[in-house]
Amino acid sequence: MKYVLIDHTNSGAIFVAESIHSDKLTWDFNILKCCILDTYIVPSTNDSLTLNYIKDNFVFEKNANFIVGNKQKINQTFLFKQKKAQLIYPLISKLTGALITKSFTHLPQFYFPIDDTLAYQLVKCDPEKNQYSVGVIRYAQTVGMSNEEAYKELSLEVDTIHSIKFRAYALAKKYENLIREVSTQEQADILLEEIEQKLIRECQI
Repeated sequence: MKYVLIDHTNSGAIFVAESIHSDKLTWDFNILKCCILDTYIVPSTNDSLTLNYIKDNFVFEKNANFIVGNKQKINQTFLFKQKKAQLIYPLISKLTGALITKSFTHLPQFYFPIDDTLAYQLVKCDPEKNQYSVGVIRYAQTVGMSNEEAYKELSLEVDTIHSIKFRAYALAKKYENLIREVSTQEQADILLEEIEQKLIRECQI
């Protein structure tokens, strides 16, 4: 999987990266697009389209194809966006990697996201009136427990999942805002160290 960040003003390729982890790459580029405004994302299978290549040439996008164009179309705003992307992408990648490794890997594993399914069944219950949804009753029967026990067990699981997701979301927004303000290599190095310290070594997730 390869994505290219494109400048809206001249259709020039600002940044390119690829990864076998498509979900993480998608997340990375969505954050990158939020940090560098007036841009859009295009997927690519072009093997020759590398970061060094787009730095050495003016490559522009047309109908999802990439063409080497006239360097006269390069302007200061475009060069600023290229430099900004190269500066902050390592921070973004480190942030999403930390959240995935230290947070999302602790979510209960199932074939598909299960928390919304569980929450849908739980919201239809009223334990004070001893009223439980069909899903909770079937869960209780299958596992071998009372309806009340099933409700408590499933409620705890949903609360845990939502707590992990909400904490990760808050951290993602916090550091996304900080990354957006980075303008120098010194600032990038300091913020990278903070992400590594807080989210990886101290594991404050």
